[in-house]
Amino acid sequence: MGFRERMGLVDPRTVIQVDDLDAQTRLVLWNTVHRLFENLDAARVYGEVDKVDVMLRFFWRNDLEQPNDEYPGRGTSVMGLVKRRILGDEWSVALEAIENLGMAFGVAFGKEEVPEEYQKLMNHRFEHYLVGYRFTSGVLVPVSDDSEVSEIEGAVSEGGAPAVHLQRALQLLSNRDAPQYANVVHEAIHAVEAKIATLTGKNVLSDGLKELAAAGYSIHPALTGGWTKLYGYTSDAGGIRHALIRDEEIDEPLALYFLVSCSAFVNFLSKVDSAKS
Repeated sequence: MGFRERMGLVDPRTVIQVDDLDAQTRLVLWNTVHRLFENLDAARVYGEVDKVDVMLRFFWRNDLEQPNDEYPGRGTSVMGLVKRRILGDEWSVALEAIENLGMAFGVAFGKEEVPEEYQKLMNHRFEHYLVGYRFTSGVLVPVSDDSEVSEIEGAVSEGGAPAVHLQRALQLLSNRDAPQYANVVHEAIHAVEAKIATLTGKNVLSDGLKELAAAGYSIHPALTGGWTKLYGYTSDAGGIRHALIRDEEIDEPLALYFLVSCSAFVNFLSKVDSAKS
């Protein structure tokens, strides 16, 4: 909280930015990116690969969707396009630029992923300026609660089949142009199903839930009963997994609820498995 907010001279920020980015937030995001470029330049050793040039080339090719052979070099023109993306373009375009710059940062260091330090840095800015999105496993998703981010990332970090389904759910949820909320739920439930299959050998979630106790996992019947009902909701003739379900019947809050809940249950099952071992 700044001086003017503490003195009551201006109203503190209270509205989460979901479908817009105000000018102050855009400026902070651009300054953060620009400082990142400056730091990379300052740390560059003579003869080393120019990481800023690598990032700008990646941005030119993937965000601006321009021919690679027409890249004009790392001069101010490309940097100016990055700046305009963040400060002047539609809010979703600006956030997509932030996401693509994260991948560009990773590529500059020889990795095809958004570095953890970049994600943490941007998430800190999002949290402070009440932006309703967070980096989660390398993609921006409509999550504003850090505990939700923690549950999703914890489940994804374990790897295996559950992580594959959760990563797919994240990709679908982050697609603002063509959201597929029903498929987000579909993938989230499959993550739980895959996790329980590794514990019980049962490939159908309802069967696996019944087998947990026999397999030696001490889980309260009310909890397994609740998940059996939840699975039934997503599997009946009118449920989300049914082929005829329409995406418009599932909204973003419900899709996010399933993603976070399923991630949390996968984490819980992992802890139960560790305790059993």
